[in-house]
Amino acid sequence: MDSMDMASFARVEDVTEDIEDIWAELDHLNDELDGVMDSVGLLLMSDEQSFWPDD
Repeated sequence: MDSMDMASFARVEDVTEDIEDIWAELDHLNDELDGVMDSVGLLLMSDEQSFWPDD
C-alpha cells in the first residue's frame, strides 16, 4: 500500500464527542417541547372552560 492509498483516510476524525453533544442537545430540546406542549394544553383547557358558562 503506498502513501496515496492512505490519503483518503487522513481526514478521519473521532466525532463521538460531537455526536454525544448533539444527542444531549436533542434531549434538551425534547424536554423544552414537552414543557411547551404541557403549557399549550393547559391554556387550551382553561380557554375551553371559560367558553362554557358556569351553571
